[in-house]
Amino acid sequence: MTKLIKNTFYYLIGNILSRLGAFLLLPLYTSHLSTEKFGVLELIYTTSAFLAILFGEGIAHTTIRFYFDPEEQVQRNKVVITSLIMSLAVSTLGGIVVGLNAAGLSDILFSTAEYAGLLRLALVILVFELSIEVLFAYIRVRQRAIVYVFASTAKLFTQLAFSIYLVAYRGMGIEGVLISNLICVLVIWLILLIYVIRECGIQVDFVNVRPMMRYLIPFASSSLLGVFLSLTDRYLINYYLGLDALGIYSLAMKFALILTVVLMLPIQKSFGPYRFEIMKSEHAGFVYSTLNIFIVAVASVMILGISYYIEPVIVLMSNESYHSAAAYVPILLLGVLFQAMSYTFQTGILISKKTTVLTKINFFVLATSVGFNFLLIPLYGLYGAATTFLVTGLLISSLTLFYSQQLFPIVYQHRPVILIITMLTGLIVAGELLTQNLDLVISLILKLLIVAAFSLLLMYMNRNDLLRLYRVISNPT
Repeated sequence: MTKLIKNTFYYLIGNILSRLGAFLLLPLYTSHLSTEKFGVLELIYTTSAFLAILFGEGIAHTTIRFYFDPEEQVQRNKVVITSLIMSLAVSTLGGIVVGLNAAGLSDILFSTAEYAGLLRLALVILVFELSIEVLFAYIRVRQRAIVYVFASTAKLFTQLAFSIYLVAYRGMGIEGVLISNLICVLVIWLILLIYVIRECGIQVDFVNVRPMMRYLIPFASSSLLGVFLSLTDRYLINYYLGLDALGIYSLAMKFALILTVVLMLPIQKSFGPYRFEIMKSEHAGFVYSTLNIFIVAVASVMILGISYYIEPVIVLMSNESYHSAAAYVPILLLGVLFQAMSYTFQTGILISKKTTVLTKINFFVLATSVGFNFLLIPLYGLYGAATTFLVTGLLISSLTLFYSQQLFPIVYQHRPVILIITMLTGLIVAGELLTQNLDLVISLILKLLIVAAFSLLLMYMNRNDLLRLYRVISNPT
């Protein structure tokens, strides 16, 4: 087993541990927070995601891209420490500016200044989270995935302990959720900061700042548009349908994003640096193409399983006011799949350092998304929002592929991808139709058999490419 595969496995374990706390705490949140309060929490997180881009979220990615430019380890270490200082400086300044205006922001978002304190608390969390991403960038480029697993384990136990105490025992509601998150972030930040400084020292090279900023600014602009693209539906849902509907949609999206947590984030953390390492290899094109098939195949099995079992899970874990969330999960999952494909399609753009292309793509897709949401949410409610998320996922994936091919052509195999997605969509519909009049236990067993058969079929269909991919990454020379 190659180091890449090992690291992907470790990142998978780390991601599961890192996110497991939030998933295990969903029954706690949905029992102690009304759909309206859950909607408030979602809007705070959504606003934090927007601000993260303005506060330098892309610095972590820039660190990885520039880390491999110098040959000497000392210079590489300087890239990491310089990025860390940049992140802390920019995010702290941004946090102070927004924090001073938190009352006005709360009034804009919620028509009351009541939540200003919670927004300031979220800003403090954000500052530490952004610098953590830079620290994790060093872990990734040095392929120290086991450190990520250790940090994720610490986060899991800290989050569970403080969330149960603050939300369930103390009854602190949203404030308890955010305080427990802050404590978790501080624990991880201290662990990683000590580790990275011990390895890198405190050496800064401000010569790198200008070229890094030239790379970062268009990348950040693209990311900002991407965040607007993925999160503006939350604001429009709140505007048209209210916080209760937003709470339901938020729960549905959390289940859809299981696909990102379990599959895409581990691949991104391990493959992100690797794709730059192999970009000059004769096998690079094959690796990029086959990885895309692998992502689609594994994601499709996960989507089918989640779609089949999401309704009883939500019924079991939440009160009745949240149960309608199950209907939107399959649509959102397909949207997540298309967005995941765009990650591999970005390869040519990133290798060429033409990140301004991503800005153009996201700007066009954002305009389309906002237009669809304005049209469909008032007409079809949350189904309109979910459908827009699916359509824009497909659009951003297609445009990213098109422009990436102009800059760094890669021979992607599209036929197996189209076939897999077509089979997946058919099985989601067919499974529900076949089992709707059956006993619940029999229905669940039949769906399990369908998922197992689909998994085996995909393994058989793609066995040759996957075996060759394993051989290539095991023996890159």
